[in-house]
Amino acid sequence: MAVTDVLIVCAGNACRSPAAQILLRDGVGDLPGVGSWCSVTSAGTEAEGGAEIDERTASALRSIGADPDGFVTRRLDAAMVRHAGLILVATRRHRSRVVRLDPSAIRRTFTLAEMARFARALGKEEDPAGGAVSWDRLAQYALDHRGVILPTYLDDDDIADPRGRSRRVHRKTVAVIADAISDLLEIVGPTPKAERSSDEGDDEATVVPFVPATSEQGEASQAVVCASR
Repeated sequence: MAVTDVLIVCAGNACRSPAAQILLRDGVGDLPGVGSWCSVTSAGTEAEGGAEIDERTASALRSIGADPDGFVTRRLDAAMVRHAGLILVATRRHRSRVVRLDPSAIRRTFTLAEMARFARALGKEEDPAGGAVSWDRLAQYALDHRGVILPTYLDDDDIADPRGRSRRVHRKTVAVIADAISDLLEIVGPTPKAERSSDEGDDEATVVPFVPATSEQGEASQAVVCASR
């Protein structure tokens, strides 16, 4: 079975991206037919690899039932970006850093808040069979509507860095991330059978990774990634 990789990237990989990784990983794992093939990881544009998650973010995660134990930071590199089919970032600045590593990533890089807004919009436009659409459908919708479905304020697409701030700020940041993840999980579900390989049975379906409709052939083997902090 093909695996779809979701990468979440921010700056230090100690607050925002690990929170998003843990919450999305746990949420995806609870979706029937998704958890078995969807892998969620994270990295930071300025991270010191091998460090622990920020203790205040860890505490905020535990307060809502998430388990941050065992998390280790990673520094984002070009190989991670090249491997990604969908990249969700914490802020627009991080999107620029990602694209600097691989210019072709511009078509598959969105902020987490931005993608949540597209998920809400797509949910209003259609009623997917079974109440869910594939990551591929959501990612293509986001690409098609970039510059069309806009935030009220540009800063609405950024999730501020809580690093060095109070526990209250960390709890608020985790709550914002949790809301965005909830918006994604509300609409994302098992990949429809039409998007699976027909040479395998339903129990062993192969997931087709997201590739933008106008992407070049060379990107056809890329999987799904979410970048943030």
